[in-house]
Amino acid sequence: MNVQSATAIANYYQQSSTASAVSVAQALSAIKLNPRAKFTLQDSAANIQNNLASLAAMNNNLTSVTLTDQAPGFITVTSKELLTGTVTALTNKMNLGGANKISLNVVDALAKDIANLKPATTAKIGQVSIKDTTVNITSKFDSLGVFEGKLGNIQLTDPAKFLKLTQAQYASNTGVLNHLVGTFGLEISGATTAQAIAMSSDVKIAKVNIVDHAQNIADNLDGLQAMGLKVNSIKSDDTTVFKVSGDQLKKDAAVIGKIYKGYQLAVFNIDSSTALSVKSNKKIITLDVVDTAAGISKNLALLSKLGTQLHSLQITDNKPLSMTASDYFKSDAILRKVVDVPGVSLPKTDGPVDPVTDPADANFNNNYQLDILDSTAVDAQTIKNNPRIASISIKDTSAAISINLNDLDSNTLVKDIIVTNTNSAINVTYSQLSSEADAIGLLKSNNGTLKFNVKGVTAADAKALLNDASKRVATLSVSDTAANIGAKLSDLTSLGKNLTTIVQTDARTQNLPGNPLNLTANEWMLHIGTLSKIEGGYGVNLKSVGAEKALSLANDVRVKSFEVLDSAASISSNFDTLQSLGAKLTAVKQSDSAAIEITGSQYSAPSNILSKLDSTYKLSVRNAQANQISTMVHDVAHVSSFKVLDTVDNIASNLTALQTAATTDELSNNINVSIAGAIKPFTLSVTDLDTYADALNVIQSNYKVNV
Repeated sequence: MNVQSATAIANYYQQSSTASAVSVAQALSAIKLNPRAKFTLQDSAANIQNNLASLAAMNNNLTSVTLTDQAPGFITVTSKELLTGTVTALTNKMNLGGANKISLNVVDALAKDIANLKPATTAKIGQVSIKDTTVNITSKFDSLGVFEGKLGNIQLTDPAKFLKLTQAQYASNTGVLNHLVGTFGLEISGATTAQAIAMSSDVKIAKVNIVDHAQNIADNLDGLQAMGLKVNSIKSDDTTVFKVSGDQLKKDAAVIGKIYKGYQLAVFNIDSSTALSVKSNKKIITLDVVDTAAGISKNLALLSKLGTQLHSLQITDNKPLSMTASDYFKSDAILRKVVDVPGVSLPKTDGPVDPVTDPADANFNNNYQLDILDSTAVDAQTIKNNPRIASISIKDTSAAISINLNDLDSNTLVKDIIVTNTNSAINVTYSQLSSEADAIGLLKSNNGTLKFNVKGVTAADAKALLNDASKRVATLSVSDTAANIGAKLSDLTSLGKNLTTIVQTDARTQNLPGNPLNLTANEWMLHIGTLSKIEGGYGVNLKSVGAEKALSLANDVRVKSFEVLDSAASISSNFDTLQSLGAKLTAVKQSDSAAIEITGSQYSAPSNILSKLDSTYKLSVRNAQANQISTMVHDVAHVSSFKVLDTVDNIASNLTALQTAATTDELSNNINVSIAGAIKPFTLSVTDLDTYADALNVIQSNYKVNV
């Protein structure tokens, strides 16, 4: 009952003390009327507890306090309230403690408060509950044992921290520990291995710190491992070397990792991966590795870094070790540790390889085999004669493989060839592509879509080679004669960018003139891009050159000779140009049967190209001079018509030749003579008029004759 207000039922304020006991309610009401009043208080423990603070404040007004409860019970007070002077004085006026009595239930007590309680106060306490930090409870833990029979709950205010006790405290204070409530965990220190294992089932214990002999620890590693995270630390108090198997080291690694002082490990029958996982453990002085060839190979480079810590290597199967070529050249020391133990048909797994009873020096360099990986092409040649090498796998650049392809193909130990820069094709010759099938086959099977740059391909084979998908040709270079190149020029042009270069095998050298290609002008123009791929340039003999283009082609250093093929009209238009081309122009051919029109001066010019025409050519000569008539008459096989333009005197001097021309069937109808300059009479005899009648008839100009 907690009294909030009261009304006086008598005039107690007029009295200095009451004659009879009053209840808590009456006392609280009366004290308001007469602060000097004295009372004998008689009420239940519950009413007193509910008004404890108010009663403590009027403690001097109370002469005695009698509890009316018939059954045992508690008045609950906090430790802080109990330790205040007024509450203590109030409780001193009560008959508290003992069997069948009301006693104090002290809550929220600090560990130090228990240690500071006076015996008189302690006697009144029926139960005390502790609420404090782990550090404070730890420091006063031994004092709590005095209150074991009166202890209520013990609660940690910082439950995330461990309550740290010695093994002795843990063993002798079981009753106290049973009062811990809520979230808590014990951390026990100074336990032996056996004691620690015995604690493993105690859910109150979170951590155990063990101190014991090294061998005792070693003998119980499995039991300690089973404790899991409860084992916090392990210290050995001697320096005995532990001989543990790889299985123990692996299975009990968590526990062994908690041993941090005063011990060493000689580990036997350990696989290579586990050995490497513990290499940083400075407590391990030797490692005797027992593993498959694959297991050792996988970790060989790292095992070699263990130095003297690695004592021996034993292979459980009879398969070759695998290592890179780079590792091979620096692995002599570790390969000497590959041993067979005398008298043991299987690897020694029951203990370390003893340097005394199993002398390693008698078994080093045993008959192991090696599969060499990632070897360069050059290194493969260096190591191929080592009898311990079972196979070699190449891993190198396309350039290096190309250079050493012949050696790789002849090296019977080469089982794989890997190209490091797979975006680069392998450079091979055409003969290598077919003759070195082993190496080429390995390159194809090991490198996805790897392709080849092929040199030395004949012109006839180039197109089919590129189109054969099985050959995987990226680019090719043709090597062939001018004749063969010219014959397959269309095929070569169709290769496009896949054709990189052309080597003309009969090109000009210091001692030989070489052979030019024989092409038509159109072929040359059509394939000029392809021909530009010929290394060192080329020469060409052209046919079917148009007369108009003759001069430009004649000035091209690549053109060694050419033949013109064009119409009579085009030849006529470019006759002077053709006349100037000299020996480079080897022939002039007509594409039609028309006569070629030329002037008289062109007809009589020196270095005449008429000799380069086909024998069936025909000429139509204009502006010829009279003195050329005789020549043209004698050239009637070629001159089909002519026109003369000359003076009267010159015509008169050549009337005989003109008469012959006019009476020649082939020319009679194709002659035209015109007078140039001033027209004056011809001076002829009567006989001349008759003799030269046909000649005079072909003269077109108006003229006169003086007879």
